[in-house]
Amino acid sequence: MDLGDILKGVAEDPEDQRRNKQLVDDLCTLKDRLAKDLANVSDGEIVGGIRKQFDLMLSSDFLDEASWLMDSLSFTRSDIRHDEISIAWEMFQKNQGSISELRLDEYPILEGIAHWYFDHRHDQDREENTMVVRSLAVYEYLVQQLRGHEAVPEFEDILAGDGISILYLYCGLELYERAKFYGQLLDMEYRAGRLASEEYELVQQAFATIRHKEITERADRDQIYRLQWDTIVDRDQKLQEFERKLGEITARVSSQADIDGARERISKKLGSTWQRLHAETKKHLAVADAFSQEPLSRQHPDIPPCYFFKALNAELHACLFKPGGTLEAGVLSRLKVYSPVALLIEFDRNTTLEKADTSDIQEALDTVGGKGRVCSRINIEQLKHLRDHRNRIEHPEQRRKVYSEEQLHELLRTIWTNDWLVSFLRRLHQL
Repeated sequence: MDLGDILKGVAEDPEDQRRNKQLVDDLCTLKDRLAKDLANVSDGEIVGGIRKQFDLMLSSDFLDEASWLMDSLSFTRSDIRHDEISIAWEMFQKNQGSISELRLDEYPILEGIAHWYFDHRHDQDREENTMVVRSLAVYEYLVQQLRGHEAVPEFEDILAGDGISILYLYCGLELYERAKFYGQLLDMEYRAGRLASEEYELVQQAFATIRHKEITERADRDQIYRLQWDTIVDRDQKLQEFERKLGEITARVSSQADIDGARERISKKLGSTWQRLHAETKKHLAVADAFSQEPLSRQHPDIPPCYFFKALNAELHACLFKPGGTLEAGVLSRLKVYSPVALLIEFDRNTTLEKADTSDIQEALDTVGGKGRVCSRINIEQLKHLRDHRNRIEHPEQRRKVYSEEQLHELLRTIWTNDWLVSFLRRLHQL
């Protein structure tokens, strides 16, 4: 896409138009200079261009159309020894005197750079492990900037969001000591309530694999698979019991009038989308909305998050899996994820999936508008947010307190009253 095309659809505000036009002009000038004489453009100017590209796009995929910036950065051509990964990006910034160092408050830019190196590891003339090392170097710098600020609300999701990726990348390079270090950091995030239970199970599985590797040089794959399968079976049994109790509560406490009123409200809220939804989705949304109203919300604040989560899983399953979609029914158990929501989150992370699985999921998403439409940064963040609320209810012992009405109201503001969930469901049906 030509940089000039970015101006299409920008806000009508004259100041926004002027600002965006200046950013595009600056980037076009920089691109021309790089094409003519790369040697006379400093890394500081290129990093400045990366900053401007982010300011222009304001999205997690801001580098997708600007690989020319990353290709021009000398760091992309550098070789990094494994024992230098943790200091490589910091030293790169310090050794290039023209660079204004990226700091913690610019973490989306650092994440974007790390993602770019990982996403382009299979490019022609790239060496996969070398690109992974560069990605890890940027992640390492970000985590070092984060230390001491993990609980600050603005930054509290960074380590939980990126840590699993870092852990698996180190495992892929067979750098197990560093992988264990990140596993320990994630364990602390879990105990602090900032890492979801499903994410923590991935950490435990990674630890099991590492321990096995340390015990024997030849991996006993069957033993690892049995360990993972036992974990899945145990979780499935717990989920079935949890679902049974939920059903008993909703049947006992709510009336048909509550559900009918909720259906009427939701059908008006969703408009034409309502008729396109799967029957299970409608049923779960009605329960969620009914229990979001007084007095049910005060008596049972833990019901709506679970049923909003069930509704999303039901609709995603109907849209992405056969017969309505293209995915096979067994992919969730094979990939060791427990729900379509978790599958989207794992697909967005894209560190544990095989290339064939990534292609299959991409094909399924293409039938509902594509990855960019469904797995945008805000959508993935909201899916994680809803899943975290559901996990607080499913595992109250981990938070040491009962799910409250205040927590419910925060969730409703985030996904329901602001129509995010309505917009997401419409996107699935390309409305």
